[in-house]
Amino acid sequence: MADEVDGYPRRCRSCSYMIWMQLCNDGRWKPFDFPDAASSGKWELHNCIGGGF
Repeated sequence: MADEVDGYPRRCRSCSYMIWMQLCNDGRWKPFDFPDAASSGKWELHNCIGGGF
């Protein structure tokens, strides 16, 4: 993620995990898992079955 981020934390409506909503370079808001919750230890796109962010 960039040093200056435009985003906010929230709970996923489907799985209730805390996620980070980030405004990306393509102008779309995307959900990310926090590094401590991701298997890689890095920012990853949140991908749950329900898909309701």
